[in-house]
Amino acid sequence: MSSPTMMPMSLTEIAQAVDGRLMPTTVPTDEPVAISAFTDSRQIVPGSVFVAIAGERVDGHDFVPKVGAQGAVAALVDHEIAGAQVPQIVVENTVKALGALAKHNIERRRALESPFTVIGITGSVGKTTTKDLLKSLLSKMGDTVAPVGSFNNEIGLPLTSLKVNAGTRFLVAEMGANHVGEIANLTSLVPPDIAVVLKVGVAHLGEFGSAERIAQAKSEIVRGLVPGGLTILNANDEHVAAMSAIAPADVLWFGLPQKEDAQLDTTALDVRCDDLDHPSFVLEDKTGRHANVTLGICGQHNVMNALAAADGVIIPVAAEFFALRGVALLMQSIEKVQSRINPALEVDGVLITMYTKTLHCEEVCQRVYEAFSEKVFHTFISRSIKLPDSTVAAAPVVVYAPEHKTSKEYREVARELIARGIVA
Repeated sequence: MSSPTMMPMSLTEIAQAVDGRLMPTTVPTDEPVAISAFTDSRQIVPGSVFVAIAGERVDGHDFVPKVGAQGAVAALVDHEIAGAQVPQIVVENTVKALGALAKHNIERRRALESPFTVIGITGSVGKTTTKDLLKSLLSKMGDTVAPVGSFNNEIGLPLTSLKVNAGTRFLVAEMGANHVGEIANLTSLVPPDIAVVLKVGVAHLGEFGSAERIAQAKSEIVRGLVPGGLTILNANDEHVAAMSAIAPADVLWFGLPQKEDAQLDTTALDVRCDDLDHPSFVLEDKTGRHANVTLGICGQHNVMNALAAADGVIIPVAAEFFALRGVALLMQSIEKVQSRINPALEVDGVLITMYTKTLHCEEVCQRVYEAFSEKVFHTFISRSIKLPDSTVAAAPVVVYAPEHKTSKEYREVARELIARGIVA
């Protein structure tokens, strides 16, 4: 059997946790045979629980008859699948059951005597980069679980939380939302000990209607903290800073110095970028200690993400483990994160940077404009390339494109831009 990736559970325990009905009732139920959980049948290994979710294009229930042969010890289903050679736990809603199972797994881990800390992250931009920075830093202290990519919704967060086991020291939980109430639901499943709020921007403005509603949604991570939990806020964002009023206990601040009377726990001085767009700055804490930092990742906007990660590590959980200089050195060694920003491509002398997924167009272009002091061009690239016919822009060129494209495909898009005269 594979090594446990979650707290080992019996089928009876799982059925109780998800308020389900075990079928057939004759199977052995008291041995802790379940050690992992997946929604993708291709990932099933011996000891797995398969959670069958009906999606828009694929219904996981269609794969229930096959998972027993792959080693699954049970399947969570919303209706019994006749003839399937695997015990089934029937529930009303498998997505909610997945969340309930994840909640139980975290409660099991918290019940152990060894230390365990959940760090929740939210914000309109920067969640994934900050999550990856935190994981890299915290992994030096102990086993750290963090989502792959941007697993930050009602399916992704539970799947990540079901990778927590007795040996896990930290869980970095990315929490996203398209509507008010979604982060509240996520924190009800996995309440964070530390909440990090990065920014309230205009991403998904159409779903929310206003920046104030976005702020309301993001503030749910602060309201969802465990009693006495720590809040880490961006002092440079007025919507985020206002969340200090609802913090249950201590608040730490990060940001760039803007007011003489501002008390920042971590800040960046003398920020600059080299020719390869690697930011350098002086990392300083509120006591005046400082260390020189050159980030291994690109983009001046990542300075704020680095400050958030430093705030999340140095003071709350690692003051005795990390010196400020140690954090600086580790940040310099992190050369790659699971970013939605693809490396810039130079094609026929034109610098083209591809941005993907949920980064908001106006914010991206403003960032690039501030960084390069040049006008930028942006468009959306979907299955068919749709470009205006008479737009000419100075480099760098910013292009939205779907994730998971290859460098070759990006270069083809770039050449298309040049061939149509879109790029001067």
